Amino acid sequence: MFRKIKNFFASKKNTKILHDFFGTLNFACSEDTRKYYWSGNINYAGNSIKLRIFTDGDAPSLMQVTFFKEAMKSLQAIVEDSSRFIEKSFKIWSGKSYLDNFLIEFKCKSLDIPENGSLQNDWEITFVRKSDNNFIFTIFLEKGLVVNTDLDG
Repeated sequence: MFRKIKNFFASKKNTKILHDFFGTLNFACSEDTRKYYWSGNINYAGNSIKLRIFTDGDAPSLMQVTFFKEAMKSLQAIVEDSSRFIEKSFKIWSGKSYLDNFLIEFKCKSLDIPENGSLQNDWEITFVRKSDNNFIFTIFLEKGLVVNTDLDG
């Protein structure tokens, strides 16, 4: 498998594809993990969402399209699952309840889609405050469960 990826990446530098669902994607490699992915942006519900779609060298699969759609439908549940990590800090920062106001004040900024398109894999989703793009909130999931969050801003 690694040879397939290496050959694909080496022979097609700056490779772009036009995917039926995700649109224009660029082939890339993560410097820190040495994982290969397709990167691009998708306009969803009026928001431009940056994507990293991890791959073995093939174009994004139907499972990865399904993953994206399921993740977007599950935003409130993902936010609720992360509340134990962030509720206190969010209240101190905003003076408001995290769960009541989060999806009103924040929009999805980026999403990592795992190679096999399973919600039970490791992935992350990042939100940005609508009124201040410098306030960023990332949720990290492992085996489909929220394991950590990060507030920056």
